Amino acid sequence: MKRKSLMAILLLLLPVIVFSQTVSSYGADEGTKETKEEESKKESDVLELSLDDAIYRALKNNLGLKSEGFNLDKTKWSLYGCWNTFLPSITGTGTLAINTLDEDKRKGSMLVGVNPSPSIPGAYDNVMNYEYPIPQVTPQLAINVQWNFNAAMIFQAYQTCLDYQSGKITYESAKRTLLKNVKLSYYSLLLSQMKLVIDEKDLTSKEETFNQTTRQFRSGTVPRLSMLNARVSYEAAKPTLISSQDSVKNAGNTLKYLLGLDLNQELKLTDSISSVEEILPNFDDIVDLFEKNNLQLRTLYISKKMMKNAAYQSISAMTPSFALGFSGSSAFKKEAFENNWFKNIDDDWNQTANLSFTVSLPFSSWIPFSSYQIGLIGAEYALKKMDTDIENYIQSQYLSIQQSIDAISSAISSIEITKMSIEIAQEALDLSRDSYAKGGQTLVELHEAEQNLLTAQYQELQAEFQYINKMLDLEELLNIDMDEIIKITKKKMENNNEKN
Repeated sequence: MKRKSLMAILLLLLPVIVFSQTVSSYGADEGTKETKEEESKKESDVLELSLDDAIYRALKNNLGLKSEGFNLDKTKWSLYGCWNTFLPSITGTGTLAINTLDEDKRKGSMLVGVNPSPSIPGAYDNVMNYEYPIPQVTPQLAINVQWNFNAAMIFQAYQTCLDYQSGKITYESAKRTLLKNVKLSYYSLLLSQMKLVIDEKDLTSKEETFNQTTRQFRSGTVPRLSMLNARVSYEAAKPTLISSQDSVKNAGNTLKYLLGLDLNQELKLTDSISSVEEILPNFDDIVDLFEKNNLQLRTLYISKKMMKNAAYQSISAMTPSFALGFSGSSAFKKEAFENNWFKNIDDDWNQTANLSFTVSLPFSSWIPFSSYQIGLIGAEYALKKMDTDIENYIQSQYLSIQQSIDAISSAISSIEITKMSIEIAQEALDLSRDSYAKGGQTLVELHEAEQNLLTAQYQELQAEFQYINKMLDLEELLNIDMDEIIKITKKKMENNNEKN
């Protein structure tokens, strides 16, 4: 009986157990699914970024460039409307005049001729005073058209064109500066990440050395001083690692800011510093590009045109000005709210119209040593100074181009030297590993060989970064991409080789 009761209880509990296991399994599956989704989402949060992607995002999202774009659009609309300086000024007015005098005082008077003279046509023998009521509310309408013209208006319109050209150059300069900063930030982040890897390996090596020295000290094979020196070296490496971590973070944040990304966005750079082709430009091959493309030089030329235009405006102040005007007015003679305004326009409205043409001559600007004359003399000297400033800028930038080429040459030499150092350091590391495996070297000596290789690799990256940095200086001076400079240089070299 008890066995039957126990079996009945088990049968009753079986569905509950199965259901609970199913729910538990479902919950576990859901938890696993959610964990996988979180991991997948975390992986997708890492943005893989090539240099071309970085440039694209910067041109699309950078706020500073957008601001300059708005300025350019503003000057563009001013250019579209530069002709409106020749439009006439048109003013229309409407007035509702209310006479506040009492009705018995709102009277006007006029002399009226009576008894026409038989001997004098249009004359009268007698006149009499005629009084008439003045309406309390009188509508009045008026229009005024004024069109002015002088030579300065032409130069004013041309100034708008020059402002637009200057705005275009300003936008191009902002774009070129942004591209340079993005490239520098991208490669700086790569360099900082490499430095961080070296410092992490250095800290790990010194930690292993310290642990080994501690074990040797406890076994009595090395003195306490060796153990303490190993610890000091290990502890001293920690601030260096922290500094490298901060450098990576700061370089990453700078790049994110330039690209318009959230500062919490994780980045994975897919390009490398070593992927940039190394070539030495020739001064004579690229100097023409400077005179043609340099943005600052183009800005100086635009400034010179503006100064000339301002001088022409000053000269135009000595020329005559013309004004053509028309004015017309109408006043209703009767009560405004008691009569139809348009029933008898000729009789019910007092109308006036005037057309004028005016010529004005600024005689004061012709007086010797007047402010106008002195201004013209000053403008002439300002133009001479501008020509000198332009020539001085060209010569100074020639020097900058040559200095950049010399720095590029030094960087290429450094790259070649560091490559040799890497080969030597790699060979030394291989020998150290063999010797350590045979017991001929200590762990400290092995780690030192590893560190020498990492340092040589980092020095190579530094030299390559210096090469890129100076190529970007040339890129900014010539206002063309670094890849284009390399192509032009290679083409010139191929042509020279064919001639030889």
